[in-house]
Amino acid sequence: MDNPRLDKVLWSLRVFTTRSIAMAACRAGHVLIGELEAKPGRDVHLGDVLVVRIGVITRTLKLIAIPRSRVSAKQLPEFMTDHTPQPNMSA
Repeated sequence: MDNPRLDKVLWSLRVFTTRSIAMAACRAGHVLIGELEAKPGRDVHLGDVLVVRIGVITRTLKLIAIPRSRVSAKQLPEFMTDHTPQPNMSA
């Protein structure tokens, strides 16, 4: 399993709770790889930067390894780094 589908990786890395939700988010244009909208069946590669919009939150994730199946929350740092900017709380 060299380059799995984007929807499966998003589910495996606990970005979405189900694969069907991940697929719907991709189809709705809420997932970008680099600066391009990504379809759910697109292959992902090491080093890809995923920009995922979930509600009002936009997460920026960089893949450092590709999981073979769904990973535990403790294992997430082994597979991705989160480059999401911290929210500005000064108002």
